[in-house]
Amino acid sequence: PFVESFVIGEAKGNIDQANKTIAIEVPARTDVTALTPTIVAWANGGAKVTPTGAQDFTSPVTYKVSSAYAEDVPTEYTVTVTKAAASADATLKTLTINGNALTLVDGVYEYDYELPYGTTTAPTVLVEKNDANATAVVTSVSLTKAVITVTAEDGTTQQNYTINFTVSRAISY
Repeated sequence: PFVESFVIGEAKGNIDQANKTIAIEVPARTDVTALTPTIVAWANGGAKVTPTGAQDFTSPVTYKVSSAYAEDVPTEYTVTVTKAAASADATLKTLTINGNALTLVDGVYEYDYELPYGTTTAPTVLVEKNDANATAVVTSVSLTKAVITVTAEDGTTQQNYTINFTVSRAISY
């Protein structure tokens, strides 16, 4: 009896048949205390895998693969789940002001933006993060400035973006 595949969500296990181990890496924010894997196993007369259902993978879990035939010796696999490192990406992918895209340059975190003549209300600032697991908060939006703070998935890496606004002056002839 043997395990053909071991999957948790989108993560596929690396099966070492010689050592009867399975290593699998899940995303950094995964709660590993109640994961239900999808296991494909093979054995003469059909495979039975135990345990079943959700398992706590904070420590390795041993799975037993048995066949319908008593003479077949069950095979045990030790499954170890690790979390991927949390991303330190605290950058923006896009930034729009009143629907107009601002061209972002890698390593540049302060920009000047001219609002149309006659603007009297703070602009609408929308952002999209490079890493979906980061957070971005737009604060201090006024006619003179907007500050966006991006915090990476790791919870410690932060980057502030500042947009300095000016209102266009009337055209003189």
